[in-house]
Parts: sequence; C-alpha cells; structure tokens
Amino acid sequence: MTDISVETAVPTSNFAPIPAIDEGSYPAWVSGIYLIGTQEQRPFEGKEKLPCKEIMISVELAGITWETEGTDEYPSEIRARVLSRTMPFIFSDRANFSKTLRALDPDGSKTNQYKSLSALLGLPCQATVIKKERADKQGFNNYMQAITSPAVLPGWVQPVATVEPTLFNFYADTFETYLDMPKWVQKKCTEASDFPGSKLEKYISESQTVSQEEPTEATAGGHSV
Repeated sequence: MTDISVETAVPTSNFAPIPAIDEGSYPAWVSGIYLIGTQEQRPFEGKEKLPCKEIMISVELAGITWETEGTDEYPSEIRARVLSRTMPFIFSDRANFSKTLRALDPDGSKTNQYKSLSALLGLPCQATVIKKERADKQGFNNYMQAITSPAVLPGWVQPVATVEPTLFNFYADTFETYLDMPKWVQKKCTEASDFPGSKLEKYISESQTVSQEEPTEATAGGHSV
C-alpha cells in the first residue's frame, strides 16, 4: 500500500440510521485515513469553489457502541462507533486538514514531517461530536466537528482499539483495502472527477471480472466452494 504524504496535497448506507449520541468531546483513536480523489466542492458565500482532492479521517469512539438491526438472515451485532470527517487535502496554515494534523502530531515527529500519514493510524485523539436533525425529522445524525489532541485529564483512559485500522490512497498503485471499505466511501471514490481512466477504475473493473469468473456450487464439480 502506497502511503500518503502532504507533499501531494494542494499547497496552500444500506443500514438503518444509527442512534445519535449526546454532543460533546469523546476520547477516540484514529482508525482510518482515506485519500478519496478530486471531489466537487460546495459553494462558499455564494461563490463557486474549484474541485480539489479530499481526505477523510475516521476515528473510533472509545467504549461507544451501537447494535445493528437483526433480520431473518443476519442476526443483530454490536459494533464500534466510528465517525468520519472529510476535508480538502490542503496543507496550509489555515486549512482544517493542517489543523487536524498538527493536533495529532504537533511537531511532525511521528509522521516524518507529515510525509507518512499512515503513522497517524492508532493515535489517540479527542473527537468533538455534534448532532443535527435528519431531513425526514425522524431523529438526529451525529457528525464529527473536529479532531483534537487527547485530553489529558483526571480519569482519562487510553482508548482500546477494536476496529482494524485502514489506509486508502486513491492515487496508489495497489488497492488492497478498497473492497473492505464501507460502500458509501467506495461510492465517493467512484464519484471523483479523476476516477475515469484512473488506476482505481481499472482495479475495480478487473476485480469485477475475476468475481464473475469464480466458480459457484453449480459449476465446481458438485462440491461447495
């Protein structure tokens, strides 16, 4: 897996809604870093913004879980609570991404001056969580407003990781983690303006071809596979 470096940054579900948790600051750890290609940007103050590369950072909230809705086919299960924050992949003093990096690694010593962002995986942090009413008025969704340095306060406990850490680089040569990513993150990658003709598009196409050619019970000599 090709690592992610700020040197390549711009220089200046199919599931039921997850119950919302209270707003506040939660101890967490970095569980995923996804460079997801060049994405369209929302207008700002009525002005159009140019597309730019985006990066998504996910964290697992320490000790916070939720239970999936069971079906006849799949029983319910307890899952870790993971929240993500997507931001322009811009490394400059005022950029949200730069502020997040410096909160996690203030002097750049952990990431070799931000040239190896995979070193952020597993680092403790604080997640500022807010909630907003859903469009259908049937509850609230949580959003991560900021990722900050871990709060070293009385009673603070180092988070225990339960989610497998994931690194994904849209511009890499290999994409081993792509198929294990959440479907909505995969979809976000395929919506990137530089997805057509990319190495990722070729990888997905080849993966689908291989999948279609794999033997099934009906074609595998009478044996289950």
